[in-house]
Amino acid sequence: MKHATLKHFATFFLLLVSNVFAATEYTVKGSSDFGTAVAVSGKTLAVINGPAASTGVVYVYQESNNKWSPVAQLTASDGAIFQSVAIYENTIVAGALADTVNGNPQQGSVYVFVEGKNGWADGNETARLTSSDGSTDNFFGESVAISVKTIIVGAPEAGNTQQGEAYEFTEPANGWASSTETAILTASDGQNQDQFGASVSVNGVFAAISARTSKPGKAYLYHETQGGWQNMTQTAEITDADGNVKGFGVSSVLIAGVLVVGGCGWR
Repeated sequence: MKHATLKHFATFFLLLVSNVFAATEYTVKGSSDFGTAVAVSGKTLAVINGPAASTGVVYVYQESNNKWSPVAQLTASDGAIFQSVAIYENTIVAGALADTVNGNPQQGSVYVFVEGKNGWADGNETARLTSSDGSTDNFFGESVAISVKTIIVGAPEAGNTQQGEAYEFTEPANGWASSTETAILTASDGQNQDQFGASVSVNGVFAAISARTSKPGKAYLYHETQGGWQNMTQTAEITDADGNVKGFGVSSVLIAGVLVVGGCGWR
């Protein structure tokens, strides 16, 4: 198996083939930070290069007959660099936390790419999503998640001195279009420098948002109302009970009613 060099970066993932997991390597020569983030849905894989790249790219791969092949390269029309990615069926979402918006450096934005009728092809975004209350250094787009018609975006340095906020976007009836959020999700007990929104996940009508530097570490659960997503605080709160897990909430995933929250060590 090849090793990465300064001009040869690789990402790895596991494929379930004939009930046996096999490691497969894909590379993009000359692509700095290739594999910074990955996401998969069905037979489609999305891989981004990272903050060291000169232009952000989402590399799209698809599986056929137990073989994965590159099918498209997706870029932002303004050359934004991506740091996060998520996918649900025919829609890919990529976050650009360092993007300048309305003259505000590092306010951040998110790019939505929708597969065309003839499949994935090289191209620019279908829509660009931004926050209505955004300002400099919000890092909107550090984390992204998508499920069905819902996109959740984390901005861990928005609000009161890095308290953090998360934003919900609902797909319009006519499909994704450039817009600001449908709702803002916050923590009722949020504190300065909690960095709420550092990790987000969504599954159906439920969303989970973590505050990676809160003490103790916390993850917050949200439930869409019968009338749709609205500005709200959490439905429930999960904590690192003994306070010993450093970085509790640095990552999370929500699938079929099960929430898994990651930490990166002990205090």
